[in-house]
Amino acid sequence: MLDTTTWQLDQKMYQEIADNARAALDCPGVQVYLYSAARDELHVVAWSGLNLYSSKRAEAFIRFFYPSFAPLKTRNSGSLNQYLIGAYHHGETQVARFSEVAQNAAPRLAVWLASIFAGMRQTIIVPIQIDGVVVASISFSQTPKFSQQNIRTCQAFGRQTALLLENTVLSSRLATQLQELATSRKMLSENEERLRREIAELLHTRVQTRLLVAWHRLGEYAHLSDPAAQQALITQVQAELEECRENDVRDASQMLHPAVIKIGLVPAVRSLAARVGSVLTIKLHCNEALTALDQPILNQLPEALRLVAYRVIEEALANTLRHAKATRVEISLAVVAHKLEICVTDNGVGFDSSQSKMGLGLSSLEARVLTAGGTWEICSVIGQRTELKTVLPL
Repeated sequence: MLDTTTWQLDQKMYQEIADNARAALDCPGVQVYLYSAARDELHVVAWSGLNLYSSKRAEAFIRFFYPSFAPLKTRNSGSLNQYLIGAYHHGETQVARFSEVAQNAAPRLAVWLASIFAGMRQTIIVPIQIDGVVVASISFSQTPKFSQQNIRTCQAFGRQTALLLENTVLSSRLATQLQELATSRKMLSENEERLRREIAELLHTRVQTRLLVAWHRLGEYAHLSDPAAQQALITQVQAELEECRENDVRDASQMLHPAVIKIGLVPAVRSLAARVGSVLTIKLHCNEALTALDQPILNQLPEALRLVAYRVIEEALANTLRHAKATRVEISLAVVAHKLEICVTDNGVGFDSSQSKMGLGLSSLEARVLTAGGTWEICSVIGQRTELKTVLPL
């Protein structure tokens, strides 16, 4: 359903449309209505001709019998009669007597007074559509019957208004996309800054500490005279340096860029699962279509796509470890209809997604997914599970 906030104009613009249309046809009344298909409700937003003497006289008589009458506050259903149904439900121009168009929409006496004193006896309703949905209409009223030339002119004003509204839709969508792009770039920048801090902390604490210990241990070598003690010291230092290289330096490298991603997405995910395998039981499911594309030689999944998918799963596992109190995680990777579908499900405590605010991790995940042209959603059941689903175009 079209979001009305993306196309509604300033009231002055609607009034200008009505005034120009009335001037072109020289008819006593032109109204612009907005229509909500979801609520099946139409309401007037502009009325040209209300300042005419005949219209003021008709309004005065109507107010005498109906004191609450307010032309610019009129709201009605689009299903009150066959003409409104034809215009608003089927998008067809309606040409009929004013009394027929107003049937069930206004008191008969008010309709008769408008016909007699304001000259509103014949009516044309021109529906206005955006993306195939009726969102508004222009209604023309006058005393004589409308000629074919009149009808074509009314419809031309309807098309002109539709173009104006469509341009507003396109401008709004472009502004939204630009805003989303700016937000995505901001999130990615914040995520990169967070990654730099984590790597800096890793190098400053674990790596530097291990290297300092090794440096001090090597300083003891000059004070040892026993060859066996010297060899034992060298062996210990070698083991400590190997531990630093194997774990700390590799962790930093993985944080910057997982080298195994060049081989394939599945090997990279298995490597990621192995890193948390001591605290989580992880099961990986892959469909045949994915396996056929994700081959070490001539991999047909773009590396950029593999990296986005890897970061999505990495963030999901990180959130599971931080918040879920889970013992098991299932990761599903599938290629369906030229799209990569990712699903990460844990058996943790869950949370109320309606009350939860999106942190930096999920914001960064969203930025990556949107930048890749994908979609994502997270569903959670308190006390049972949390499920993250992501779809990325190939």
